[in-house]
Amino acid sequence: MKNLSVWFVASLAFCSNFAKADMFTGAGFALVDGTGNGNAAGTAFGNIVVAGNGGRVASIDSVTINGFTHTFIGDLQIDFRNVTTGAIVRLASPPDLTEANFNGNYTFSVNAALQTIDEAAIGKGDNDNIASGQYAIAGYGGSTAVGTIGPRTNFNSMTNLAIDGTWQLQVVDFFGPADTGAIASWSFNATITAVPEPSSMALLGGVAIIGGIYGFRRTRMRGQDSA
Repeated sequence: MKNLSVWFVASLAFCSNFAKADMFTGAGFALVDGTGNGNAAGTAFGNIVVAGNGGRVASIDSVTINGFTHTFIGDLQIDFRNVTTGAIVRLASPPDLTEANFNGNYTFSVNAALQTIDEAAIGKGDNDNIASGQYAIAGYGGSTAVGTIGPRTNFNSMTNLAIDGTWQLQVVDFFGPADTGAIASWSFNATITAVPEPSSMALLGGVAIIGGIYGFRRTRMRGQDSA
């Protein structure tokens, strides 16, 4: 029984290696300015196409936007999407009158210890930048009042999706004119439950057979010793 337990634990450790963290990177894009009063929004996006991986999403760990510039962040809604399935997660959507600017590199994740963009913007004016760094993801606060903090969101809707497919960062500018910006590059980090290679499965099967034979021989030897 002891040897069987050791074999079982070793098998679990072997299988756990099929879960791995990976990063996927996409090109930058220019933002599209809205034309005024929320009636003619400007939508810009960048896609990352993942192919040939074969795994499934155990978790989306973070989304990073590099070289992100835009004046008056209250114009913007920032979403991370799985175009293949339609799953969507709101990263940030500050209240309409939030005047601060994006000007740096921003990583969005689920972390109760982090500020949201809404929180970081409290007290900042149109000459102030939101500092580069890590932020918790959050939705729209449902108000035009500066300091209104949107509800925190998560990536749960993307758990167990196939990693192969089209992933998208979408930025909608609801107001204008004259507030413009761009993104230099973006990426997302995911933990993936990978499909084992045939050679790995064969190795695991071999371990199982060897473990079974060893257990059978041990049992048989005990029977002979007690005869």
